[in-house]
Amino acid sequence: MDLLCLGLGYAWLAAGLVMTGLAWTTGWLDPARVLHAITVGALGTLTTMVMLRVRWLRARVDPAGRMLVPGSIAGLMSLAAIVRVAGGESVIALQLAAVAWSAGLFLLAVTVLASHRGRT
Repeated sequence: MDLLCLGLGYAWLAAGLVMTGLAWTTGWLDPARVLHAITVGALGTLTTMVMLRVRWLRARVDPAGRMLVPGSIAGLMSLAAIVRVAGGESVIALQLAAVAWSAGLFLLAVTVLASHRGRT
């Protein structure tokens, strides 16, 4: 599952690059909002998945029984990116994106700390 989530991160990178090209050439999209597809969607998803995977490898945790965690983190990062790109300057959209982003990072922190317990 964590490898599928890495694929989702790369899909966000491709989508962000396409949206950036459209924003520059057509003016349909705001380049500042489109940048969040790359920064939040791609970099957020890829960074959290790599951190989770490395921690689980170092702690010798079997990821087979923990399929829900990577999917939840990637889903929260994707939700934050979608809301930020599509939501415009709406305060509610900004707050929802911030809550989704923070929840994803909180879930990552809890998971990493739980796998670190008892290890050096």
